[in-house]
Amino acid sequence: MGATIDTNGSDRRLAAIRDYRLIEAIGDGAQGDLARLAAQICAAPIALITVIGADRQWFMAQVGTDLCGTSLDDAICTHALASDDMLVIPDLSLDPRTRDSGIVADGPQIRFYAGVPLRLADGVAVGTLCVIDTVARPEGLSATQRDMLCSLARQATTTLELRQLLAERDATLHRMAAAEAAISGNEQRWRRLFENISDGFALGEAIRDPSGRVIDWRFVDGNPAWFALSGFDRAAMAVSTGRQLDPAAPAHWADLLETMLADGEPICFLHQVPRLRRAFRGHCFRIEGDRFGAILRDVTEDRAAMRRQAALIELGDTLRDCHGVGDVARIASTLVGRTLDVACAGFGRIDTTVSEVEIELDWTAAEGASITGGQRFADYGAVEASIAQGEAVVVHDVGSDPRTASRAAALADRAIGAFVIVPVRRDGRSTSAFIVQAPEPRRWAAEDIVFLRKVADRVEVGMAQVEIGNAPDPVDPGTGAPAEEHSFDGTGDRVADVAGIGRSHAAGSIRTAAACAGRRA
Repeated sequence: MGATIDTNGSDRRLAAIRDYRLIEAIGDGAQGDLARLAAQICAAPIALITVIGADRQWFMAQVGTDLCGTSLDDAICTHALASDDMLVIPDLSLDPRTRDSGIVADGPQIRFYAGVPLRLADGVAVGTLCVIDTVARPEGLSATQRDMLCSLARQATTTLELRQLLAERDATLHRMAAAEAAISGNEQRWRRLFENISDGFALGEAIRDPSGRVIDWRFVDGNPAWFALSGFDRAAMAVSTGRQLDPAAPAHWADLLETMLADGEPICFLHQVPRLRRAFRGHCFRIEGDRFGAILRDVTEDRAAMRRQAALIELGDTLRDCHGVGDVARIASTLVGRTLDVACAGFGRIDTTVSEVEIELDWTAAEGASITGGQRFADYGAVEASIAQGEAVVVHDVGSDPRTASRAAALADRAIGAFVIVPVRRDGRSTSAFIVQAPEPRRWAAEDIVFLRKVADRVEVGMAQVEIGNAPDPVDPGTGAPAEEHSFDGTGDRVADVAGIGRSHAAGSIRTAAACAGRRA
């Protein structure tokens, strides 16, 4: 039988399912890849990514069954929603929570279940990533299988959160359009907006040469947010032209301004300001004569978030075609380095003493020094204990951080002013790590660390996938012949090679039956 779900928890879950539009995500190809990989890693005939609705369990992705969902009475996954980490039931027919379920006592007669709740950023569990077998598994899953299943569940959650991020972006653009439309109203409305809007807002006027051609501009006034965002000093703005205030302003802006003042068509632009290391989205519109208004919004963090999400998606797509551990490390390091705009980035395996990491092919910017090869943690400072515990080491300034202050001079000689080391744990110990370095002190954002952890998880999964793909085919322990490929058709019968899933498929095929029997023998 399905679990009795807490009413308050159900309300939050159903609201999240609606807000994240999760029912619309059913059949998402990215989720299907994760389900196939989960089944392969756990040697299970069935793998599901589920959403627990008000009265039904939906399958966003499934391997080994053609069903698209079940009633809540038959949903074993409802028991996993309250789990902090993972729910494993070695024999469903013996567990009092599940033995009377229709899919256990009758029908397909499933026997083994392992599921990880899919928790969104606010902690609400909306469903699970689970693997199922028709044979009981007293031993459950290995430590490696548990770690990998949890990593895949985090990836599934990231994909769901991306849907919400895109929806919020669209809503923000709509609000911006509405605010900009309000500017064309009467003077009183415009003045209130000018003074109180949270975006930077300035009044400007064109500067023309004797022939009447616009060659520059000056800002007449600005609201408090304008000065805070632009970094302009009010006194300097009063005596300087736009080009003098912002040397990075493109030369063609004067031509665009002239055209806008002539035809009244507003201008939208995206501008990177190197001296501030910030990015802004702007909107200019004609007021009257040579006067214009400018709205400025800081989109640095929004663009950084989109770059991080795009990098995670690109990494997932690219890793499917990797055939070697070095390729996985090189691709991930390149994406991380460019996304975070650091001097160098690298991923490698940690030795058994947790004293050194062997970096595979790394990525370096023009000013970065390569970290390919062995890197001693002691050379970075007092960081080994944290790495051994699986804790990220985040150093904003090697000179002021007590863990690295004694090594500051040596680190400076290596052009390291700030760095992050994110370890990955497997089988109960730290086995690999991602390292990124910056030549100057840098304030690492919490989102940067979350991004690095997600990349590290994907790299670990990608390397495991490569290792699985390069492993020899399993054999039947009784005959010595290659084990057959099997799947589960939802009726209790196992059939060979359903839907044409072969071992050469990029996501891997699901070997169970004889292969699992050999493993448990």
